[in-house]
Amino acid sequence: MKVFKGYDIRGIYPKEIDENFAFKLGLNCVKVFKKKKVLVGQDARGSSFSLKKFLIKGLLNQGFKVLDCGVVPIVSLYHWASKFNLPAVMVTASHNPLNYNGFKLIDERGFPIRLRKLEEIKPISSKKGSYEKVNVLKEHLNFLKKVKVNKKFSIGVDFLNGSAPLLFLKLLKQLKFSAIVLNVEVGKFTKQPLPCEKNLGELKKEIKENDLDLGVAFDGDADRIAFLDDKGNYLWGDWVLTILGKYFLPLSKNKKVVCEVTCTKRLREIVKEIGGKVYETRVGRYYLVREMKKRNALMGGESSSHFYFKESKGLEDSFLAFLNILQILERENKKLSEIVKEISFYPKTIFSVRKINWKKLQEKFKSKKLKDGVKFFGKNFEFIVRKSQTEEVFRIYLEAKNKKILQKIKKKLTKSFKEEK
Repeated sequence: MKVFKGYDIRGIYPKEIDENFAFKLGLNCVKVFKKKKVLVGQDARGSSFSLKKFLIKGLLNQGFKVLDCGVVPIVSLYHWASKFNLPAVMVTASHNPLNYNGFKLIDERGFPIRLRKLEEIKPISSKKGSYEKVNVLKEHLNFLKKVKVNKKFSIGVDFLNGSAPLLFLKLLKQLKFSAIVLNVEVGKFTKQPLPCEKNLGELKKEIKENDLDLGVAFDGDADRIAFLDDKGNYLWGDWVLTILGKYFLPLSKNKKVVCEVTCTKRLREIVKEIGGKVYETRVGRYYLVREMKKRNALMGGESSSHFYFKESKGLEDSFLAFLNILQILERENKKLSEIVKEISFYPKTIFSVRKINWKKLQEKFKSKKLKDGVKFFGKNFEFIVRKSQTEEVFRIYLEAKNKKILQKIKKKLTKSFKEEK
């Protein structure tokens, strides 16, 4: 089935993923989980409630002790599961369109589990499992308390109606911050919960009109956090990772950073200047978490605004990324736009196409095969082409010396791809 993606399970509800699928998945968990206790959570999509109900039904029929944490940011589920060494299942389609849903499975180490199919299996336990509700937010909030921020920043937040406010509003209260919050009603989605630049016009407007220090936005299950600077400029995730590396690596003996293949050249250049080392992986949590743990790296990240930290056992923590950026701004006494300007990032853009003429591209540009996709080179620019693991498209990641070159090459590429259709 095409719902089994590279990193998780996703499909259209109820056409590709329905309650029967969720029940079968619960039964199949006995094949992949070593422990008979499992943590279960969900995002705020309407279909997630019934899917989780039938997932739990399948788990109980296999004799599992189910700990249900309800609607939560997935990073809070990760934190709780890793602390108590438990496997977990999250019912979520993350940032995908609203008619989608799916599942993310992790083992007791926090490693993503990849399934290729569901087997037809019957309940194997003569005694049914047990059910208990648990609060994972309190544990995560206590962990975040350790990160001290004394300056009172003015911020804007767009929750995109996902689960982030369930923890983030508590965090703001703890920091004694006042904030302008947008789309805060959990589950009342008005658009796809994807914190990309085109979705954040409202937040950008608030930053400019209210002279805010920065803005942040979360996706549907809150494992992505996007940053906007004090001028309302959108920052790519790999730019934020570069900022974190520039200011935190010099403070640590551990100077290891993990990134995926599409991350900016500036990250590698800056980490090298500091005397650190960058370890490159394929795109996706499946690979980032494994590399983080293998290298015992200080931090890691992706262009798509996922951030990983040694303090969180190599797992994502969008809220920790937020606090760390605040610490940098406080310590350096600089605006976020000033820091971005000092680093001098190369302009970049990401776009998608349905078809790729590999032969034509290789005839026009020098190329190099990567762990995930192919990198093409030209004078003062480079771009990576890779197949998406969550959608039936190819992603193009283009970086150039300046905006003029970027627009020129993007126009040339998009025209070429349209001609191929």
